[in-house]
Amino acid sequence: MKLHPILHAVILLCLVASGCSSNIAAAPSDVDARVMNLQPPSGKALVYILRPTWLGKPFAGHITANGQVIGSMQGEMYVYAALDPGQYEFKVTGQDNDSHITVNLEAGKKYYIYQSVYSGVLKGFTSLDLVDDDKGRAALGQCALSNDLGSNVVP
Repeated sequence: MKLHPILHAVILLCLVASGCSSNIAAAPSDVDARVMNLQPPSGKALVYILRPTWLGKPFAGHITANGQVIGSMQGEMYVYAALDPGQYEFKVTGQDNDSHITVNLEAGKKYYIYQSVYSGVLKGFTSLDLVDDDKGRAALGQCALSNDLGSNVVP
């Protein structure tokens, strides 16, 4: 049976897209509950990067801060890090675009960075925005902790 060229292209695109998807496991629920309620460690800032939306869920984004790995997450997940005060460029790669935001962190504060995902070519376009505590806590409650974290975690 011969397929129409457009149908053939659509099938090929679906196969490529599904082959590029990731499956990042969520952390155990007891760890997730503890991390959601952390306070910044002494002399550090606590940063949550949140992706509460379902759109583009199977496609992982890899998050760094000044080049240091923070972790990887999919839709409806979050990662976090305890970082020294200072200016950081947070960057997400692995989507149709690389998105970044620069944030000046202060010791003793919590920060919430919200990753929005928009329809894209294969994996979706993303943007990062610093949000206030209310929006950040609400979004955090819609996410599960990624099990793929960097080394800047609270033991």
